[in-house]
Amino acid sequence: MGNNPILQNDPVGDTIRKTKAFTKQYSQAYRKFAKSEAGKQFIKDYDRGGKYEHISIIFDLADVGEAGTGGYTEMWSMSKTGNDPIQLDGEQLNNSIDLISNKTDNYVQARIFMNPSYGNPGYAVTELEKVEAGGSILHETQHVRIGTVEMYNGNDIPSPFSQHSTLDSESNIYYWERVKYWYQNTSVWYHDFIELKKQTIEADRKKKLHPDSTDYNPKIYKGIDYINRKDEFIYGPKY
Repeated sequence: MGNNPILQNDPVGDTIRKTKAFTKQYSQAYRKFAKSEAGKQFIKDYDRGGKYEHISIIFDLADVGEAGTGGYTEMWSMSKTGNDPIQLDGEQLNNSIDLISNKTDNYVQARIFMNPSYGNPGYAVTELEKVEAGGSILHETQHVRIGTVEMYNGNDIPSPFSQHSTLDSESNIYYWERVKYWYQNTSVWYHDFIELKKQTIEADRKKKLHPDSTDYNPKIYKGIDYINRKDEFIYGPKY
């Protein structure tokens, strides 16, 4: 199995699995994700007994330097009969609906790789760090859902750039799912928000006194400003 039985061995393709490396570093962040409304729905849909249980989900750590800010997600066609896996890289598949519906000799596997460069098993020690990491996990599961929906519609899996345009749109449900997640954890980040708001007001005050001032302005006035600042994608923070 190429020294990787977690990725290669799932003949039924009906589980959500987490590697030891992922669990060691992200277990507490995963619990934050799993307690969110979107997290609960994802687990209900993709684990055993769910409407997408035939899609295999793997949570793992990426190789150092490959995961951007948060992580990245891949979707694969896995053989039930032992043939080599095929990455679904956005090209149109003639049997995409049958494949995603588990009506072929292959099944779909989604691999979610989280960033290991946050450090070590001591990462996400504070409650705020756990919430941030849980938000990154939520974001990556949204990529899986986009791929699932598009394949059921017989479409290509959109490019990462196109998916991020969708995920970043305030007119889209995915954006508001992440906003809900952050508001669910308001008690964790409220004091940090107040401090950044004070910095914003002070920087604005100095700029009015000294128009040429280059003081850093975090642009935090409301809770949603804080959430937008913290809701980072794999290409980096918004601000």
